[in-house]
Amino acid sequence: MMLPGESRRLFLFVACVLITGCSDPRLDELDRRLAALRDDPGAAPSFESPVIPEPDVVNYLPLEKRSPFRPRALDTAREASVDSSIMPRAGRQRDRLEAYALDALDLVGTLMVRGEPSALFREPGGRVRRLRVGHHLGRDHGRILGITRTSVLLVELVMMQGTWVERHRELTLE
Repeated sequence: MMLPGESRRLFLFVACVLITGCSDPRLDELDRRLAALRDDPGAAPSFESPVIPEPDVVNYLPLEKRSPFRPRALDTAREASVDSSIMPRAGRQRDRLEAYALDALDLVGTLMVRGEPSALFREPGGRVRRLRVGHHLGRDHGRILGITRTSVLLVELVMMQGTWVERHRELTLE
């Protein structure tokens, strides 16, 4: 156990050692070199900026690309024939489900009625409608080609670069 006077002496000894460690005989030399640099800093170092290549410009035509906000299952687009004779019928009365975008409609089920397959779609208001092969849905003139137990196959008519194109899609039950 240390006596009160001994602890004071130990503290003073440690403080003196630390203070003497901070004194460096070469600090005067460092001060002289820094003063000389302040007086004449010399020429600025040369620096060449790197050459930045020009980016490639990519034209994005949104009608030709899948929207990044839609699931891939909706856009299994196999673009079939590019034929100017393919176009929607002008006088055809549009079905009720053609007022909605295809991703706003939910395929909620399929069933067989008298041997004929049907698909059940829920519209945004919550009402469920039954559609059969040949019925239309979606804003892109979609027409149902086939109905399986788990999916609905349809073809849409889309205008791409001034030409009507058939786009085949498959909607699946989730």
